Amino acid sequence: MKTRLLSFLEKNKLLTDAQHGYRSERTTLTAAISLVENILNARDDQSAKLVLYDLSKAFDTVPHDILLHKLNFCGIRGTAWKLMPSYLHERQQTVLWNSVYSATHYVTQGIPQGSILGPIMFIIYLNDLPDNVGTNNIFLYADDTSLLVTDNENQIQRKEVAAIEAS
Repeated sequence: MKTRLLSFLEKNKLLTDAQHGYRSERTTLTAAISLVENILNARDDQSAKLVLYDLSKAFDTVPHDILLHKLNFCGIRGTAWKLMPSYLHERQQTVLWNSVYSATHYVTQGIPQGSILGPIMFIIYLNDLPDNVGTNNIFLYADDTSLLVTDNENQIQRKEVAAIEAS
């Protein structure tokens, strides 16, 4: 399912070019090269700023309803669509500490880490971040985000706030 889903997204050009994580022929190196090229192009601009974000607990905080909406928006249909709610919902967690189990709790948000589909689900969730920030100078590698801003100080601050709020 992972291969088919990723192939569908790539073939239909549904993933932002800004995302380098978890994609074929894209690596930390391609992300770094893109970022450095843009920095070099902007180096003469006195107002250029680089904002770096690492979203903490990124996989754990993804709301299931929003992710399902984004999957639907991407055109995920058929069997793949039918499986998605069961992949996310009805998950439980229990903690074992000092040989004692805690009560079982249902997990209402987050993407299962360590799962085959987890990384793809996460990049789909973040896929519209570049559109919300309003700049082409955004570079993503999974949950690491770099934003290169080359506007005046007020515009830089507004874009920084927008990037934080969008995440």
